[in-house]
Formats: sequence, C-alpha cells, structure tokens
Amino acid sequence: MLLVSDVHGAFHDLARVAQRGEPIVMLGDFVNFVDYRTNEGILADVLGREFVGTAAKFRAKGDYAGSRRVWRERFGAGNEQIRDRIRAAVESQYEELSSALAGAHGYATFGNVDWPALLERSLPAGVTYVDGATFELEGMVIGMVGGGAPTPLGVPGEVSEVELGDKLRALGPVDVLCSHFRGTSSRGDSRADPRCCWSISRSTSLATTTSETFISRKHLDGGWVRRFA
Repeated sequence: MLLVSDVHGAFHDLARVAQRGEPIVMLGDFVNFVDYRTNEGILADVLGREFVGTAAKFRAKGDYAGSRRVWRERFGAGNEQIRDRIRAAVESQYEELSSALAGAHGYATFGNVDWPALLERSLPAGVTYVDGATFELEGMVIGMVGGGAPTPLGVPGEVSEVELGDKLRALGPVDVLCSHFRGTSSRGDSRADPRCCWSISRSTSLATTTSETFISRKHLDGGWVRRFA
C-alpha cells in the first residue's frame, strides 16, 4: 500500500500516484489553505497575500497571541461573505481531488485544513472516507482518525484532544494506526494506543517498533508519499 499525506493542492502529483494501481491510504490536508512558504493558497486568493504575510510574520516570531488577534479580526462576526468565498474555493479544490483520484482504490481521512463533510462527499467511487474506524487491507487491521489540533484559523478540520482520545479509544485493537496528528516520538504516539504495532502520522519518522519497513519516499509538493512494505 502507499501512504500519502499533506497534498496541499498538488493534485497533478496525486493523480500520478493514484495511477500506480496500488491501494492508497491518505492522511489528510488535501486543500492548499495557506502555504506559509510562499503566502499562496485559498486564504491568499480570498484575503490577499499581504494579509497572509502579516499573519505569517507573527507566526514566524512565535507571537501566537498576535496571530490569533489578526485572525479573529478578519474572521469575526459579519464576515460570512468571506467564509462563503473560502467554502467555494475549498469545494473547487475538492473537485480537482475527485478527478485526481478517479479509478483509484484507497482510504482517506481529513487533516486540520480539510472540511470533513465536503471531503467525504467529494471522494470518488473506490475511495472510502474513514474517521475513527478500522478497515482491513493487505492482511492488516488499520485504524484511522482524522483532524488536527485547534489553531487560530478555527477551520472545520480541527478537533480537540478530548475528541481525538474518544476516537482512538473507540477503534479497538489494530495492527496499524494512521492519523494526521503529530506523533509524540520517532516511534509514533505509543501513548495514544499502545496496542498498535505501528503508529503512522504526518510528521513522525515512521519508524516501526521492530524494524524499518518504509521505503520509496517521494515528496508530493509539501507532503509525502511512502510505500508500506
């Protein structure tokens, strides 16, 4: 199987991965909401790159209070028109996602910048939406939990630690745990569910509890794709 995460709008590259004919397990962040490296993305298209650049400066300095203040001022009451434009842009990117995954077989969950309900409706036949549930693939029971930690953006893909914990506990025993959340160590988040043999998240080194079984790493724009052997 192939593991893919943090596509962030690189749908052309995702289509090439999908054409390999292997099952794909996708860990979220499909849309390019904001790219702090270039100040591009949906927020820049809707609010302008100058605004995104201002927020990025606070973020780079570690001034999260300042960053939250900027976001609150822009996304406060009376800004429904802005939210509607953002939603339309997200829907447009999910249409591209659906085309990129046409004919593929796989499973997908959401990341912090995704809109879960829109994502689920956009996935083509052959790709199953999974959150807080398990499935069997290549002889293994795989559990998937979606979402990301809360941020000043307040986007629909953010979930609390309490909600994450509830989803993890509901999984039951699994062979592989997949999540968009960060792991706590290079061996994965063993505290999240000690029953797993492997814990895979978007930012761990993807080391297993026994030996390295991950090969063929390839960058997918800002994200990554790996084969699970």
